[in-house]
Amino acid sequence: MLNILVMTDTRKCPLCKGKGVINYLVNQHDDKYELDTCTECKGKGEIHYMSDEDEQDYHDNYNSHV
Repeated sequence: MLNILVMTDTRKCPLCKGKGVINYLVNQHDDKYELDTCTECKGKGEIHYMSDEDEQDYHDNYNSHV
């Protein structure tokens, strides 16, 4: 039986500050900006991190089922 792991730490994306998009400068002379999806959080605005203990449990469970 597989255990369901819970991502214990969710943080606002530091790159887009939780917006999911980034305002990139396209043309410096015209001050033209373009919105693009954040590459860090892939547009979600938040990033999920595993604690060290959860990550170790995940790898132990994965290796035992393979």
